[in-house]
Amino acid sequence: MRLTSGVMIFGLVLAIGALILFVVALVGIARSQRLSGTARAVWVLIILAFPLLGPFFWFFIGQPGDVPGSGTAQRRE
Repeated sequence: MRLTSGVMIFGLVLAIGALILFVVALVGIARSQRLSGTARAVWVLIILAFPLLGPFFWFFIGQPGDVPGSGTAQRRE
């Protein structure tokens, strides 16, 4: 059975989207200053082990939120 070009394009768009999420999650983990080295390693392993679900886990439960009074919103002089 041959796939139509529309189905192929849809699959390609999904694959590119998944790749972008994967890369953005890895960059977010690498740039996070609130994670210890061990926590970073665990998150990278999760994303590598589950390339489709891992980035979603990172974006929804893994990113450290802003802590009130942490000084991130203060102007540096």
